[in-house]
Amino acid sequence: MRAVDELRRLGYHVFAEGGDIRYRYVGAGQPDRRQVTPLLHELRSHKPDALGHLREEETDGRPPESLRAEACFGHRAARLYPFLGQQVETPHGPGRLLQVIKARCAVALDSRPETAVEVPADLVRPPQAQGEMR
Repeated sequence: MRAVDELRRLGYHVFAEGGDIRYRYVGAGQPDRRQVTPLLHELRSHKPDALGHLREEETDGRPPESLRAEACFGHRAARLYPFLGQQVETPHGPGRLLQVIKARCAVALDSRPETAVEVPADLVRPPQAQGEMR
């Protein structure tokens, strides 16, 4: 869903919690309200579709150890723990997952292996889920 993807691109952690849509800014600096306000309005006006999209992402083909890590550590980004040191897909291209901290990850992109890039955890996918990048 466009609004979810755009909010994440702007640095928001967006997820479903029961029948609600939750979001929290985890990016650097301050969010631009002029960009964010229309996206939040779009989420509210298409809430059933947005919830369906977010719920689809809840398992998104990840192996059982990913779901166990999330349950153990109590946050969604923990699903990436089993992939530390392995190849992952990001909106910036493939790379090696170096670090996962709640809603953010550090990835050494294949195109720039000498530099760690910070990526919102919601936008990092293990290789087998790469066809599901949104």
